[in-house]
Amino acid sequence: MHFSPPAGNAKPWSVDTVGEHWRVRQLGELLRLGLLTELISLSLLGLLAWMIPVATRSPPVLWAGLLMMVVCVAAALDSLRYRRKPPAVLGRVSTRWRFILHSGLQGVGYAGVGVTLFPLINPEEQFLLGMMLCCVLAVGATAVATVRGAALAFVVTMSVGMALALLRDPRFDVRMTAYLLLLQGVLTVAIVLSVWLQDTGFRARLRAETDAQQEREAVNLLLRDFESQADDWVWEIDAQRRLVHVADRMAQALGLGSSSALLWLDFVAAVGGDRAAALAQRLREPTAFRGVEVFPALPAAGLAEPACWSVSGVPVFDTQGVLVGWRGLVRDVTLVRAQARELHRLAHTDALTGLVNRHVLLQRCTQLGARQTPGAEPEAAAPALFLLDLDNFKAVNDTFGHQVGDQLLQEVGRRLTACVADWLPAAQAVLSRLGGDEFALLVEQPMAAARRDALAQALLEALRPPWQTASLRVEVRASIGVAECKPPCTDAFRLLQNADVALYEAKAAGRDTVRVFNDEISGRLARRTAVIRGLGAALEAATTPEGSDAVQGALSLHYQSQHDLASGEVVGAEALLRWHHPLRGWMPTEEFIRIAEDTGLIVPLGLWVLERACRDALSWPAHWGVAVNVSGVQLGSRDLVRSFAEVLARTGLPPRRLTLEITETALLTEPARAQAQLHALRALGVGIALDDFGTGYSSLAYLATLPIDMLKIDRSFIAALAVGGPQADTILRTILQLGHGLGLKTLAEGVETAAQAETLRGLGCERVQGFRFSRPVPVAALPVPAQVGGR
Repeated sequence: MHFSPPAGNAKPWSVDTVGEHWRVRQLGELLRLGLLTELISLSLLGLLAWMIPVATRSPPVLWAGLLMMVVCVAAALDSLRYRRKPPAVLGRVSTRWRFILHSGLQGVGYAGVGVTLFPLINPEEQFLLGMMLCCVLAVGATAVATVRGAALAFVVTMSVGMALALLRDPRFDVRMTAYLLLLQGVLTVAIVLSVWLQDTGFRARLRAETDAQQEREAVNLLLRDFESQADDWVWEIDAQRRLVHVADRMAQALGLGSSSALLWLDFVAAVGGDRAAALAQRLREPTAFRGVEVFPALPAAGLAEPACWSVSGVPVFDTQGVLVGWRGLVRDVTLVRAQARELHRLAHTDALTGLVNRHVLLQRCTQLGARQTPGAEPEAAAPALFLLDLDNFKAVNDTFGHQVGDQLLQEVGRRLTACVADWLPAAQAVLSRLGGDEFALLVEQPMAAARRDALAQALLEALRPPWQTASLRVEVRASIGVAECKPPCTDAFRLLQNADVALYEAKAAGRDTVRVFNDEISGRLARRTAVIRGLGAALEAATTPEGSDAVQGALSLHYQSQHDLASGEVVGAEALLRWHHPLRGWMPTEEFIRIAEDTGLIVPLGLWVLERACRDALSWPAHWGVAVNVSGVQLGSRDLVRSFAEVLARTGLPPRRLTLEITETALLTEPARAQAQLHALRALGVGIALDDFGTGYSSLAYLATLPIDMLKIDRSFIAALAVGGPQADTILRTILQLGHGLGLKTLAEGVETAAQAETLRGLGCERVQGFRFSRPVPVAALPVPAQVGGR
């Protein structure tokens, strides 16, 4: 007979439950042998009645025999009746005492037979009766040994009765009686010890069973908790692939009420759907597998794509090494696959326009350059890179705001896409948005000069119609720079640089026009040289006490405050370099920074910015941080880490207050060296932020290897909130979840409206900066509390 607590919500294995379980098992063993014992007892009584002469059947003898018969019959009936009782009845203490009483009464009955009959029979019959009683004593005690109280009651009453029978016989002298009592005592002690050992062994077995059952219950509890909480679903099948265990959540996903509806169904047929053959093949091979994808046919749930499950399993063998089934896990990876595709799209696509980003363009330029062969004729047709920049975009942004500017960029993307589709096959053209108002078109098929120029004019013509909305009308104009991809210009960066130079030539020629890079344009780089000289002079002036505050030709830092989105408090500021040219006024930052990077002037310029920002930050509250941009050229500098450490030591700014912002494109030239430099910088104690996340070279490739503390979400994702609808929210949520999952802080830049800030707060973004909170201002205009400043 077996007892275990009910499953589900039944009572746990408490002390009372264990005691009940033990009593059930003890009585179960007793009942298993009880009926046989009573039949043996009745048979012995019949044998005694047949062997003992009639003359000795006195009334006491008859009464003792009758009592014994009644007790045996009652015990046999009780045994039959209680064998059908449920464990709850057998576990009662009263039931245990009932059978102890039965054993005691049986002992009294046997003792009565011996006491009344022993003095009346001859020695041969006494010997036979004594042997029979000794056998009954041993067998009866063994039969009830699992209930220690019953065994002791039986042994004690029979032993006392047998001793009385010896003492009542006048034919024995004192010596013989003492000898027989000693033998009986030895037999009694031996039987008691045997009963004790048998009971101890049985209790040890019960203890082991109890421990095993408790462990099974703990495992089952953990398994049920795992099945109810984890993303994985447990399944188990037999050798015929029939389900013998399945998680309820898996059954519910298949549109069934509970797991019982799946039991004994074919596993492959139940979850296989499309590609079931791959799962069936793996189940034919007795080796573990993982990541087998199946596409089950789920009930219609508004899914945008088919459900996908990943199945893993291990074979189960018996002791003979025969395969008896499989156990494993199923995980729903539908959302994971969709998110992976979306993140891949974000890493290769401009979020605002849907065009490919700079990373993809550079890849295609590199591949195109590798296919070019040296020795081509200078006038031969060649692939070309068209670089397009809107002429009046800054005015649109300044006049109508960035939201309108973003809508204009989307319209430009649509017009350029339509124009390119009319001229070129999709496989031979790569239309990209590089950032800001700059677009690029790479034509991979060779084009004659006339057709190339006609395509450039067609692109300009596609943009010339005014862009109209319900409340405004914008004239769209652009300039285009073209560079041919042919030797020696086959490098992606040089091709882009040449197109960029041609673009500036187009803008200098009056805009809304096209210029093709050639030898003549190369000579016009004098202006570029002049910028380089002016920037060098401005840097030299800024590094001297007399020139640091000069208006003409001065370099200065403006700061855009960064805010904690939950509290709205300022937590730091980003240092933004400004250059006031003596002739041209405030120079576009991107223009002179690009020239500084090309010439290497960015290294000393960046050190000046770092030291100036660190000194300015000393006058701020101690909990404010300062963010400084670091270019890719700086990352390539051999002395970068040493020089940065010297600036920190010289200014006394705690490294924890400094954050270095790195753009994804900064890692492009020498990725391995850049990674090493960032790890060394991080070892100084400064923070590292990945700037313009999602719009550069590879939004995801370096997250696992770079020592990044913060993701700065590009303003294009924030701007898309106003026009992208639920999809824009989903994209932004995905990026924020990615950052939080990697343990990174998140900062959204370009926040311009209260609605954007509220959306970011709901999505869990931690920090923000943008015109909604503050424009970039000189250090004196920062909202620094009075009498503060600390380290």
